[in-house]
Amino acid sequence: MESYTAIVVGGGPSGLECARELSKLGHKVLVLERSKIPGEPNFSTGGTPLETINEYNIPLSVTKDYFNKISLITNIEKAVFTNDFPAGYVLDFREFKKHLADEIRKGHGWTVYGSDITNVKFERGKIKSLSFVVDGHQKEVSAKYFIDATAKEGALVSKLGLRNHKNHKTTTGIEYIVKVKLDDFYKNNLCIFLGGKYLPDGYAWVFPFGTDTYKIGVIVYDGKESDFQKPEGGYLDSFLQSISKNGFEILEKHGGTLILTNGFKRNVWGNIISVGDNAGMCNPLFAEGIRHALFSGRLAARIIDKTERGNLEINHLLNYDAQLNKYKGSSWGIGRFFADLLYHTKNDKLKDLLTKRVSKLSCNDVIDTGFEYNFSSLLKLLK
Repeated sequence: MESYTAIVVGGGPSGLECARELSKLGHKVLVLERSKIPGEPNFSTGGTPLETINEYNIPLSVTKDYFNKISLITNIEKAVFTNDFPAGYVLDFREFKKHLADEIRKGHGWTVYGSDITNVKFERGKIKSLSFVVDGHQKEVSAKYFIDATAKEGALVSKLGLRNHKNHKTTTGIEYIVKVKLDDFYKNNLCIFLGGKYLPDGYAWVFPFGTDTYKIGVIVYDGKESDFQKPEGGYLDSFLQSISKNGFEILEKHGGTLILTNGFKRNVWGNIISVGDNAGMCNPLFAEGIRHALFSGRLAARIIDKTERGNLEINHLLNYDAQLNKYKGSSWGIGRFFADLLYHTKNDKLKDLLTKRVSKLSCNDVIDTGFEYNFSSLLKLLK
């Protein structure tokens, strides 16, 4: 039986970053990803602040466009916040994940695509080994540490009964990559649309994705896939038709469901660590998950490394929870409060009023609020 320092289940940003960091630090690591195609699934708006690019050494070659404007648009109000320089980038999510996988293989890591977990041996609060099938062959592998990076599926923590997602609200989104000529207003502009004019609950978005190409999507709180498959084309098709004047070509469709939380307090059980969306690392206000997923993956890797190098007891892993909860602090709860005000209500007048009030903020204030979760400017304005 092949043995590793760590086995990561799930090939999204958090799992790949965890494996990349472990591999770079000299540890033998294996990533198991269910998708057969590297870089899939491709569901992510991909918008992330400049800080992510710099902090995690992301090459601009895996980005599609930059943004220096952020706009909130309601039934009757429009607030546009402009910067003189790029405030962030929109990632090519597929190529971004391929880049992380390539980085893993440069060190002591391996990524196995098309792998389905068939059995987990769980004894005395720890995983001993797991079995998976790839290309029709079953293999059993063991490790000291196991990382669950499988979002809401919870291939390890949920299936082992360590966490129950059934009582949490969800949000379901669908996104198209569209070739379409839009007004110059949309160029390098992260646009968020709120109000019944666009959809009854949640929000819609238009993100730049290269020349005359955009990521256009909608997200609905407690939504179901059926919400996007109505005879008239569903919410997204209706929204797309409302903003395009000269026709469009849909290049790609993808979608998914996220769990809505302020982040889970507990993410460590024995030798199992939960990262990324599985740890509730998608902030509710700007629905930004990539940067926080990367943070949780890197943090898990560094705590594993410290545990190994210091010959520390496995309960040292509990420092992961302590540091993750400190990272989120109270700001995530405040973000959830404002997200509910903006997105999870059918009160269009309230959305109009809030948008009109925040229009007085600078672009830096909006970035500080939406990405850094520093609410001082917003709270001062709303007093």
